[in-house]
Amino acid sequence: MRSQNTQAEERNGLPELPKATPVQEFSAGRVRGSIWKNQSQKIGTYFKVSIRRVEFDETGSGYLANSFWPEDLGDVATVATQCRIWLQENTEAFAAKGSQAPKRTAKRKPRPAESAK
Repeated sequence: MRSQNTQAEERNGLPELPKATPVQEFSAGRVRGSIWKNQSQKIGTYFKVSIRRVEFDETGSGYLANSFWPEDLGDVATVATQCRIWLQENTEAFAAKGSQAPKRTAKRKPRPAESAK
């Protein structure tokens, strides 16, 4: 009998990776913030934050949504603040001004300016 990993490799040609878990989570109301630890050959260890809203479908199953209702914005601010405080206290993500921390640039191209009519 073949293992599940072998079956997964045969399906898509790649081994299945273990499911990642956040290093820290915060929540307020229906909003959940997760802090993720990542590795890169270029910059080493870095952290990312995801903020999502918990929703429930007709069957009662929960899922995470990427958009927020206006009444959720106070909870978004609370969760974002909690994430920033955790990062400041537990990582080098917010080094003092003048430090040599690498500056990340956006990968997206800016939108072209609309012409005036």
